[in-house]
Amino acid sequence: MEYKYDEDSELNLKDYFDKYKNKLPQLAIITGGVYGKTKFDDVASDQVVRLHRYITQKRVMAKRSTTREQFFSIPVDSDLKFQVVKGRNKLGPEENFKTILKNNKLPVFVNFTSSRKHNDITVGPEGTAQLLITEEFNEYYFQGHCLLDGYIKPDDTTTIIVIPDITIVNIDGIEDQTKEKFQEYLKKMDEQVKSITKFNDHDFDTEIRIIEEKKEASKTSTDADSGEDYDYIEPPMPAPRKKSSSDEKPKTTSVGRPLPNIPNDKETPSLPPRGPLPLPPSNEVPDKKEQKKHRPYENNNVQHVNPIVKCEENEAIYEPDIYGDDDSLDGHAVFDVTSQMKSPKVDNTQNDNEVGNDAHDIGNKNISDVGDILNKLKLEKYSVLFEEDMVDGMTLKNFSEGELKEEYKMRHAEAVRLMNYVRHGHIPK
Repeated sequence: MEYKYDEDSELNLKDYFDKYKNKLPQLAIITGGVYGKTKFDDVASDQVVRLHRYITQKRVMAKRSTTREQFFSIPVDSDLKFQVVKGRNKLGPEENFKTILKNNKLPVFVNFTSSRKHNDITVGPEGTAQLLITEEFNEYYFQGHCLLDGYIKPDDTTTIIVIPDITIVNIDGIEDQTKEKFQEYLKKMDEQVKSITKFNDHDFDTEIRIIEEKKEASKTSTDADSGEDYDYIEPPMPAPRKKSSSDEKPKTTSVGRPLPNIPNDKETPSLPPRGPLPLPPSNEVPDKKEQKKHRPYENNNVQHVNPIVKCEENEAIYEPDIYGDDDSLDGHAVFDVTSQMKSPKVDNTQNDNEVGNDAHDIGNKNISDVGDILNKLKLEKYSVLFEEDMVDGMTLKNFSEGELKEEYKMRHAEAVRLMNYVRHGHIPK
């Protein structure tokens, strides 16, 4: 039997559902099928179907944060059991989602128990996985019959999930037959279904499904497909520096350590007075000596100079000595000459390692950054607890190994591993 239909009227199944859900039954042909993982999304192309009605399944969206963010679609009406997380080491009783949604407002943290095995969720070392339930939504299915040689088997029903991957178009008639004959054909099928068919109101997918995995970055639409199985990830861009009120202040001027005043008619008013500069070698020509008198002093014998260390506003900032031939001068300062001077405080104990520690300081890390640190150290099983307690970099700095073991039940080696990173930036190799 040859059917007539307009290929230009083709729609994906989601758009088709929105257009015809209140105009069923419909006779249609699948123009673009898919090979699915279940009977609900495994549909062949060129299959003729009579869509009789649709049913609704309630599901929830759940997020699990591990080494990557995973999103799951979980049916509400199932035998799965969960426990509401009410606090650290405090869980509610095992309940199904109907009860949890009735008694709790979303979002809510739950523990997935290992009483039933699911390939989509790998349970942790304690046999549980923590999920954040973010929203409740409806999933839709068409119910009807597949046709073979123009006829249906009234007792053999089919259920198709409404997804945009499937394309479909309505059938308008039969080749070489009138519209009246086509309407009689449709009416006969309606009577068969009405008298014989009993549809199952709960014939839908009851398994957990992975919706998506959140990537750090994805390919743009203009990128050519390389045919490889991995995703290209753009290098992270540096975070823009926030403009502070200090940016509008005059910049500081680098000068030498203040020395006794000497008469100088060319003294610059905005800078502290300079002292006499060290004498050049006796074999230096006079004109070079005159040049050195009117420019900042340079010691070409210096092999290494530490970077300037940041300190509080209006305070002096010190570098190691660059005056070479004077042992009594162990550093020089940078002053903010637009504000009141403070007494220089030279810390002779500072060294390269201390500067490295300052650069590693995690005090400015946010809660998400702390989660990334736990993943680096293979401590991701504590990510949810840290997130609940709003542990950021400044909070983490104030923990000790003993407190981590007491508060989060860490093993001694885990607590030491974490604090070694906090104090020294050490990652085990």
